[in-house]
Amino acid sequence: MGAAVTRLFGLGAAVPFLAGGFFLSHSPVGLAVHAGDAQLRITWDRHAGREQNLEILDGAARATLSVPPALSSVTYQVRGPDVQVRLSNGETDVEIARCIGREPPSVAVVRREMQKTKADAENLRASVRKGTREIERMQQIADQMLARVPQTRPQTVLMWR
Repeated sequence: MGAAVTRLFGLGAAVPFLAGGFFLSHSPVGLAVHAGDAQLRITWDRHAGREQNLEILDGAARATLSVPPALSSVTYQVRGPDVQVRLSNGETDVEIARCIGREPPSVAVVRREMQKTKADAENLRASVRKGTREIERMQQIADQMLARVPQTRPQTVLMWR
């Protein structure tokens, strides 16, 4: 992911970030985010005590789960370039890690393909409109030509033998 990870813990004390996706520091729970290509591995000290609440904010997406004391990591598939992870004990102890990086390649590829598909669809609509106008023009020509052709009635032919 080529991300920069910023860690905040306690009541807003900032810790400098480290580019490259791996950062550890001594803190009550040791929240750390390890950035991969399109995934984050979120880890913490399982010996920190009781159940924790993990909240992941990824653009408009939000995931919240209760973490049992025996669990010490989760893997999260990144959707956007800015992901914030919060781990709290439900009281005043909150640790925050934020991972800022490029959009995952899969998302960028899908967005490019969507843009291309939308452009192709608009080109197709324009082509259909042009074709419809051409058919209408040809119908007018055919109607004009038919109007010039004299109406003939079938003649009865008698044959004698």
